[in-house]
Amino acid sequence: GNLITSGGSFRPGDWDNGLQRLWAGGRRSHWNTVLVPEGASVDGNRGHVHVRLAAASDEPWHVQLSHPVSVVGGREYTLCYRARAAEPRFITAYTDTNTPNWRNTSGGQFQADLGRRYRQFRHTFTIAETDLTGRVAFDFAQSEHNVDLDDVGLYEGASCGRP
Repeated sequence: GNLITSGGSFRPGDWDNGLQRLWAGGRRSHWNTVLVPEGASVDGNRGHVHVRLAAASDEPWHVQLSHPVSVVGGREYTLCYRARAAEPRFITAYTDTNTPNWRNTSGGQFQADLGRRYRQFRHTFTIAETDLTGRVAFDFAQSEHNVDLDDVGLYEGASCGRP
């Protein structure tokens, strides 16, 4: 099944509750955001995530969506999602060790080239190390063009499941 405990479909009620719990200090099973540039926003109340960008940044993680996951070193995982953009652009996706050092565990960042129509993406990799407090992350600030993201899942093995 999907290792992202809140699932990847972004139902309106779940997203609202997740943000409220995050603000109350809960991090384990909810989506987290970084929004550095003024005017950037992430809205999960549409049945998918809509990332609004006012400007690009030299630091792609300045607009970021992430979710905690637990992974086991030496095992194969597949990160799956659907995405589109207002104009052609790319985003990056990866796993890392989370705070405090955010060390990449997926063997690098995976680039997804987006267009105006939803496309399915999948990235298969062998996790570098066991990490019970890791995360899946998406970086969006490479471009000022808005992005829609949906059906996010991290699965053990080489195939996608149902988010």
